[in-house]
Amino acid sequence: HRIPFRRFSSSEEANRLENLITLCPRCHRRLERAVWIRSGLSALRHLLHHLASLFVFCDYHDLASFIEPRSKLSHNQPTLVFYDSFQGGLGYALELFDRYVDWFDSAYEVITHCACQNGCPSCVGPAPEQGSGGKEEAKAILRAILEVQPASYG
Repeated sequence: HRIPFRRFSSSEEANRLENLITLCPRCHRRLERAVWIRSGLSALRHLLHHLASLFVFCDYHDLASFIEPRSKLSHNQPTLVFYDSFQGGLGYALELFDRYVDWFDSAYEVITHCACQNGCPSCVGPAPEQGSGGKEEAKAILRAILEVQPASYG
């Protein structure tokens, strides 16, 4: 599907010929995985950036971040990078690195306890008009990073 199936209210709309592309099953899985990773990384970046200010007592703009689904920094693996916005740095990113387990654990708690369905400004950012805001994807990424069982957070 050019526009993901989940964004349509009916299968008839989603399966109109102009919305379909022919892909082999392997390519289809790779494409879906890439969308899933981009969505999750973007949502996670939003949440972590907002929490970072609380963890290191800085202004939101004192830190910057970027995501890359396939980065040369990590042998073409998904990458999320936070760094100090000021040349030479102020040490915020290093402090976040030292406290990443608490930081990521707090992010997981925020996602888990937020009542929204697909994302909102209080957690992973607002969901786009059509489709998922990446909340479940970000949650899955955090679980994998923290090696957390979902039941342990209620």
